[in-house]
Amino acid sequence: MTTPDDQSRRPDFAPPPDFAPPDPATREPRGVVVTWLIALLACLAIISSGWIARTIIPPADPPFPGPDPGIVLMTRVAMGMQEMGLPATTGFDLRAIERELTPLDELRDAPESRQRTGDLAAHLRLAIILAEFGDADAARGTIETIASFDELPEPIAEDVATLHRFYIVGDRDTPFESGFRERHGWFAELAATYQIDRADSAERAAILDDAVRRVVALFVFGGGFIIASLAALVLFIIAIVLLFGRQIRMRHRIPSDEPGIVNIAALETFTLFVVAFAIIKFASSLLENANLSEGTLALAGIALLGAQWALALLVLWPLLRGVPLRHYTNALGVPRLLHIPREIFAGIAGYFALLPIVVLGFFITLGLTAIFDAQPSHPIQDEMAAGADPLMWLLIFSLAVIWAPFVEEAIFRGFLYHHCRRFVGIILSALVTGFLFAAIHPQGWTFVPVLMALGINFAILRAWRGTLVAPITAHALHNGAILTLAFFLIA
Repeated sequence: MTTPDDQSRRPDFAPPPDFAPPDPATREPRGVVVTWLIALLACLAIISSGWIARTIIPPADPPFPGPDPGIVLMTRVAMGMQEMGLPATTGFDLRAIERELTPLDELRDAPESRQRTGDLAAHLRLAIILAEFGDADAARGTIETIASFDELPEPIAEDVATLHRFYIVGDRDTPFESGFRERHGWFAELAATYQIDRADSAERAAILDDAVRRVVALFVFGGGFIIASLAALVLFIIAIVLLFGRQIRMRHRIPSDEPGIVNIAALETFTLFVVAFAIIKFASSLLENANLSEGTLALAGIALLGAQWALALLVLWPLLRGVPLRHYTNALGVPRLLHIPREIFAGIAGYFALLPIVVLGFFITLGLTAIFDAQPSHPIQDEMAAGADPLMWLLIFSLAVIWAPFVEEAIFRGFLYHHCRRFVGIILSALVTGFLFAAIHPQGWTFVPVLMALGINFAILRAWRGTLVAPITAHALHNGAILTLAFFLIA
């Protein structure tokens, strides 16, 4: 005979042996299949919403290709290291950047196109970087070579004239055109303060101070990551030992008297969420490509943001479907009030203990990105690189540290995980919820491994603690750390 204690220590993570399937009359197997099909189609719609929106409304090309945020960040960090007396070009291969660009000899006779304009602009920015790190002759050579072209786009011709004045004539008293700043952003400020002592220019001092702050932030977060990784490795080993020693108790339970309506309502809640999220995502993608006034875009953005926050109300759907409150709180993972502090601590400890799984997923993502030369991105990253204002930062942090941990955990590790556990064990339930969680994120398919690893970890925390507090805490901790790092390095 299996005792409750034996049940809690089962090492194979199989469905609990005392689980009694619901009455066939309330299980509605056909309804479950149909609901799953709708949910999967909605997930597919979320993944392809950007492509569909671009097909309906082709995006207008920006008037001028802007700087690569990655190169801006690397240049700032290298300048900060140089200012601090450290090797400035460590890990910063200027010639590697040049090799990524179309050679100037090929661009000379190339037909006019946005690609040609973007490559010429990238060469001019590289000239600014070369001059900053002591290779002024190469910078002047690039400027003079582009100036010798028979035909140049008007903006490029203006920029060549400006840089010729800065780097060859040495005239920095004449202010540059506003268009030069708009086209090249931070690089325009860098060029305008070339070889000016920081004591003689507040603009130069601000550029150098900002670069130093980024290096300090990188060192602080790098040191913190090393310490966290060592602690995570120790905790991970301890967790493995305790798990196979049957010392870890899995607290998530499906009561034997749980009615079948809980199973149906939990799946319906997930399906309603992904369908609604697909609609919001599609509308957002259309909005990005639409040629609307700033006022209209702002109002539409506010409406979509409100709709996304309103998705939190979907967690009430099982109650509307008639799920008893006791079974509702169990399926959702609502904790007892007095247990919340303990569960928060468990979420922090569990996040670090399971961090090696995320690191493994991260390296798989790096490999896929390198092999397929993918360019993953995130709308939040684009907002940061563009220079988000304080209100936008507040909105970004609220979505990432409040909305995502609470709403996504309630949907994926709350109802969807509970639904999956009626049919399969912990491992397969974690894999299913982790994959669907990763798939609906906008970073692209190469980021699925690392995001899926996160989702798996959150599911393990739900299985271990039985409530959502631990995965919510871990999710908020992860997003908060990533955003804080991005704030100091990218913004």
